[in-house]
Amino acid sequence: MKSCKDCCTVKPYSDFYKAPGSADGYHLLCKVCYTAKYKKSHRNNQRKRRSTPEGRIKARVAALKVRGCFTSVVEIQDFEKSQNQACSICKRTFEAMSKSYHIDHDHTTGRVRGLLCGTCNTLMGCVDKHKIDPAAIQEYLG
Repeated sequence: MKSCKDCCTVKPYSDFYKAPGSADGYHLLCKVCYTAKYKKSHRNNQRKRRSTPEGRIKARVAALKVRGCFTSVVEIQDFEKSQNQACSICKRTFEAMSKSYHIDHDHTTGRVRGLLCGTCNTLMGCVDKHKIDPAAIQEYLG
């Protein structure tokens, strides 16, 4: 039996993660306290990393590597330059946006179509999801 340093509860060793470097071979915190503590700090670190433009791009690249869209930060920056640092649809500049841009891609093929502002990305999502004919929108708007 071992006492958790955080919750001060005496628990069996099976309720503690193994830690080869410690005196008894187990962590000081029980699994429940350990998980709660490190999940919270992991979330806080993610927020800090994503609070800078570089951090947001790195997070985006990591997510898109999985889908096979982009493979590096340089590739995204080249894509930004090819669009003149603006939304593909409304042409609003990335600097003028309150939040960062969205990477619009085909969900079946993974092919990147362009970089969009949040409003245009939402519009494209609705058009794509509900199979709306863009000509019908144009006709409606007159």
